[in-house]
Amino acid sequence: MKGRRVQMTTRHFQVTDLFEFEMLSDPQISPNGEIIAWVKTWIDPNENRYRSRIYCTERDTGATYEVSSQHRDTYPRWSPCGRYLAHLGQGPSLDIDSQETVIGQGPQLYVIELSSGDMIQVTDLLGGVSEFSWSPDGCRFAFTTFVHPEWGLQYTADYEIPVDLRGKFTTDVLRVSRLRYKDDGLGYIGDYFRQVALVEFDPHPQALQEVTLLTRGLCDMKSPSWAPSGDYLVALGNRDRGGERERRQYVYRIETSQEDGEQPSTIVGLEEMRGDHLTWSKDGQHLFVCGHDDPVLGHYGNQRVWQVRVADGSAQCLTEDLDLSFGNASRDGDIRDYLGSDQPVWRNTTNDLLLLGNHQENTNLYRLSLDGALESLTDCEGAVTAFSVDDSGRWIAALIADKANPGDLYLFDSHESSPLQPKQLTHLNFDLLDEIEYHPAQPFDFQSEGITMRGWLVEPVQAPERNGYPVLIYNGGGPGGMRTGLFCFQSQYLAAQGYAVLHANVRGNLGRGEAFSSAIRGRWGEEDYRDTLQALDEALRHFDHLDGERIGTFGGSYGGYMTNWIISRHPEMKAAVSINCLYNRLSDFGTGDMSFLLEKVEFEGVLPWENPKLFWERSPMKDVGRIQTPTLVIHAGRDHRCPVDQGEQLYFALRFREIPTELIRIAEASHGIRKPWHRIYRLEAMADWFERWF
Repeated sequence: MKGRRVQMTTRHFQVTDLFEFEMLSDPQISPNGEIIAWVKTWIDPNENRYRSRIYCTERDTGATYEVSSQHRDTYPRWSPCGRYLAHLGQGPSLDIDSQETVIGQGPQLYVIELSSGDMIQVTDLLGGVSEFSWSPDGCRFAFTTFVHPEWGLQYTADYEIPVDLRGKFTTDVLRVSRLRYKDDGLGYIGDYFRQVALVEFDPHPQALQEVTLLTRGLCDMKSPSWAPSGDYLVALGNRDRGGERERRQYVYRIETSQEDGEQPSTIVGLEEMRGDHLTWSKDGQHLFVCGHDDPVLGHYGNQRVWQVRVADGSAQCLTEDLDLSFGNASRDGDIRDYLGSDQPVWRNTTNDLLLLGNHQENTNLYRLSLDGALESLTDCEGAVTAFSVDDSGRWIAALIADKANPGDLYLFDSHESSPLQPKQLTHLNFDLLDEIEYHPAQPFDFQSEGITMRGWLVEPVQAPERNGYPVLIYNGGGPGGMRTGLFCFQSQYLAAQGYAVLHANVRGNLGRGEAFSSAIRGRWGEEDYRDTLQALDEALRHFDHLDGERIGTFGGSYGGYMTNWIISRHPEMKAAVSINCLYNRLSDFGTGDMSFLLEKVEFEGVLPWENPKLFWERSPMKDVGRIQTPTLVIHAGRDHRCPVDQGEQLYFALRFREIPTELIRIAEASHGIRKPWHRIYRLEAMADWFERWF
């Protein structure tokens, strides 16, 4: 990877530097391996939104050029012949971050003819297009779209806003009968379900082509993938009665010519498939899926690789003896958009799989043979977060991030000997980072209850105060991902304010085996809490210039839960910031969009009214009377993952007890608080709060 130049300035990170970063995602190499399409995303502060375009980079020359021109273009996918590039696009009037619902606001499917630059609109559906797949002959698309079971497919052009008084003044009324009527980031979806649809591709259309709906019913379907023969599709879902209540997913066979009312046939099912990707063998006889079949482990279980015989659904786990989770599990980087595909790729030329694996806080590229033999192809100190492979199986395009680079495009030649050496093709943020003085996250190992773990410290570049730097413990979200040392703007900004920022890959996270990740199942606040304190103790011993008397903590989501848990046990904490937290597990059940799936794993299906004590004992609310730490509560008004009442309950209890506290309620934000100026406001508020109390 390209080395850094000697920094000639002493400028530190400013909060508005967030606007200067560019994000690279979803690298897709052409079938002949000569061109890599990818997405560049940047922030438009004047419009308070993200913009993105599709770019192409030539493999041999490195020449890069823009090929799309809409407001929000994503998800580029090559046609089998390599002549066309399909993608999802949104016009300037659409901004899902400011809408109550994705219905009527989702992206549509477009195709670019590369030689002429002509763009063809393929769909215009009220339910939008969320994912798509080219047919093997390049003449059709399969995709998913939101469909109401009573109304079927709806076209945007045919949708009319009610003009009668009743309709005009009741458009805000939501009437639902399904369990999962809301989804964080998508908003209130009501009784709409994702279904698989089909549309012909005409390179010279006179009008939009008619869309055929392939699936119906009260079930979400996703990840449509064509059989190599092009005769049928497979997709994921759970069409069982009560399937919305379950984590279990099935692979279904869908005939492209099936008649109205005909149901897809089941091929195989697994208890957990987090990757949602389906990979075919060349002959179409086998599918490869990532997941596990343990009904207890849920999101804590390793994502293993399964070979499924399509004819009879028999499944063999190829990685049963490997204590690794596959797919990209890396967390913590916050200069990133949708990263792209991390699904296994079948190589026809060598009859093996290329896939990503997570080991000891790094995500690398591996080769898996059908006998279960695994070979690491890369040795990145960071994360290969997405990749694609050309038809020859030789050229691999990848997105790689590390502690000093939020992410760039790289190329591997698989004909080289392992470990493969990456060739860097882009340098998106090189000039920006070159003019700013900062310290990348520094790793250190520590022991907790006899287990070796890894933590990181981001130190300020300015000289420490007389007693050393104050320390902020960052509690990441999840659990179930893998903490890493990847570049994180939030940590760098706080370090620029004079704080040392600490975080660690403690138990409950991936990267050190299934026993490590599942240790906190049903036990949040036990092993993870003790590991975090051990990381703090080791950091105070390992690093000079840390002030052990000035410690604070912050975090969001599950990290907000841990923040609340820590300060209820450590009144010596100087200050805390709890963001979009989980506070009351009793009231979260039924208000969070995924709370029932979470608690099914954590408490093995026990419901709150069956054993309220169990939920109460694992709620930070029960210990709020012990909190003495000045606490800033930040919560998003449209947070459907940890609804805003969670933060409001925490704030009210602290305010009622006259503990120093403030509430920041960001009305038009979802769980991730993604809008640019909301991110700026949150970071400044955090820095101001810590400065007030340190």
